[in-house]
Amino acid sequence: MSFHHQPHADVITSLSYNIFETLSNDSITINNNNTYNKYNDSAVCHPLLLALGNRSEKGLCDDMTSSTVISAIVLFLHTMLVLVSVGGLVYKLRKLHVLKKKQKQVVNYLQVARNPLLMVIGALIGWSYTFMLMGRVLIGRKVYPCFIFSLIYFIAIPALSNTIIMRCIRLLILTKLNELKVRIGRRQYYLHATTSSDNMKSMIEENTNISQNQVEKELETVTSLDSLSISNSSLAGNQNSTNLSALTVGRTSGILSQFVIEPKDSNADDDENNVEEEMIFRKETLLESFERGKLLSIMRFLVSSKFVLLSYVVVIGFHLSIYFIIAIIDYFNYQNDTSVKTNQKRNSFTIDSYLFSPSGCGVGAYNQYIFISYFCFYGLIGILLSIIAFFAKRDVWNIKIEVVIINLFWAAIVLAFSIPSLFTIITT
Repeated sequence: MSFHHQPHADVITSLSYNIFETLSNDSITINNNNTYNKYNDSAVCHPLLLALGNRSEKGLCDDMTSSTVISAIVLFLHTMLVLVSVGGLVYKLRKLHVLKKKQKQVVNYLQVARNPLLMVIGALIGWSYTFMLMGRVLIGRKVYPCFIFSLIYFIAIPALSNTIIMRCIRLLILTKLNELKVRIGRRQYYLHATTSSDNMKSMIEENTNISQNQVEKELETVTSLDSLSISNSSLAGNQNSTNLSALTVGRTSGILSQFVIEPKDSNADDDENNVEEEMIFRKETLLESFERGKLLSIMRFLVSSKFVLLSYVVVIGFHLSIYFIIAIIDYFNYQNDTSVKTNQKRNSFTIDSYLFSPSGCGVGAYNQYIFISYFCFYGLIGILLSIIAFFAKRDVWNIKIEVVIINLFWAAIVLAFSIPSLFTIITT
């Protein structure tokens, strides 16, 4: 059996090699018009995994069935994860909204601390990144529009990193906002700015008259019930007068306690002398007025959904403008440089194509440099803000745990994508 099997194996191996060599030569002939085959490397395409790296429009490796299946599974799982996450968020928000109507003291912590808009936008941006990469394989890398695929290298890192950067900024601002509210509340408790002391005087006089009337009624009731001697009645009258003065001072002090009051020095031994008190009214300082007004409004805006949306618009819009400027320059360079169009020289951003190309393209060195530079820049900002946020004094809404988890996921993703790219058998 082994003697008959070995020749058949050699024939099959030889036939497969001849077919593969013929296809490779055909690819070189088609792609380079029998004159230029320096950069065609379709012969190193991996039979199972995706063949990433420098490929021209016709030199791109064929999409294997395994790569299509893997891409479809990844896209399906990520889509289900986003749907479940967004659906769970909507359900939780609805539940908290109903609970808040029943119990006024319930705080919707998702809206205050987590910001649903930030969560949804972050999830959708991550999903769109997966959709573009997996869609390129499902549709076909040779026909997938280059101008869509190239967006990943200009938009992915800034948009994805903005989520964790905004999370750290919100943690810091919420901490400072909580400290500011406590400071304003204490100042309002101990110091009430008033416009006129006459209003307070009228309130005190009105309260004093009410107290006198109540005491006089009590006095009349007591004198009508008992027929006492004149001396006893006089004594009772003096005692009630003393009670009247004490009650009046007590009610007056109750009103004055709402304001900043500085009592004068009094003789404690002299019970007959009235306790004189002086109210001190002072206006807010410029700093106190700024904190209670503009600073409070600014901090509330920085933790609002408007600021979250504005940050994404600014970041994505800025990097889109960079992409369009580079793409326009690259297009005219491709149209005017005949050596690029005739495959005599590789383009810097794509391989044998241009960024605005409606057909497929490979990745040039400049696109990779831009991607790496964005990753280093935004990664450094994210790390610095994460460290500052982690050492914040007070974490009122327990956001530190979320920041730590996001950083751990980022580290895992970086390792998962960077380490395999070091092995040629995987990247080719």
